[in-house]
Amino acid sequence: FDLTDRQFVAISEAGQEAALKGHRFAKLAEERGGELIRVGRNFPSSKRCSCCGRIREDMTLADRIYICDCGNVKDRDVNAAINIRLEAMRLKSLVNS
Repeated sequence: FDLTDRQFVAISEAGQEAALKGHRFAKLAEERGGELIRVGRNFPSSKRCSCCGRIREDMTLADRIYICDCGNVKDRDVNAAINIRLEAMRLKSLVNS
């Protein structure tokens, strides 16, 4: 990955596999002058609308498309990735303020 226009890499800490990926990404980010920001495993990245913030408690793992009352329709993984990035930006601002 390229950190030329990004100063951090954000990952979710969900699952044991994430710990291994996190170590690898942390090393790569450090080598490229960035940092790794871990979003907590309980953060509802898949259930939260990346547009309005509404949380859909009825989402299951079988649901592959996120559909919100606000009109947001996205692939579940794309929606989750946007939410992880936004949460990482929020966490980074808390640390740097």
